Amino acid sequence: MLIALSGCLVDKGELVEDVSPAYCDSLNATYLDTMKTLIDTYCATSSGCHGTLSSNGDFTTYAGMQSFGVLDPLGVGARVVSPDPVLLMPLGNPLPDTLKRVFKCWADNGYPQQ
Repeated sequence: MLIALSGCLVDKGELVEDVSPAYCDSLNATYLDTMKTLIDTYCATSSGCHGTLSSNGDFTTYAGMQSFGVLDPLGVGARVVSPDPVLLMPLGNPLPDTLKRVFKCWADNGYPQQ
């Protein structure tokens, strides 16, 4: 069986189907409304690098991300969209371009919590 996954975005805590690139321009991405679901799905999973009590940083909460120092201009937003495969997150499984745009919007807006 072959399963194909298309790009998706996160809106108000729910993964939704891909929409036009202009969506990100109007997206008010916040950790609570937008990013928490995305991060829980791709970064803070039980088998991922950034789960609860991870030595790589606990991204299951905004405070955890803040205390690990990734909510800055060179932090998680830059790593997710990095062209350098050594820096690119998630390791070995980069996000679809649509999700990278959401991370970039969140980073460009200063990583708002709510």
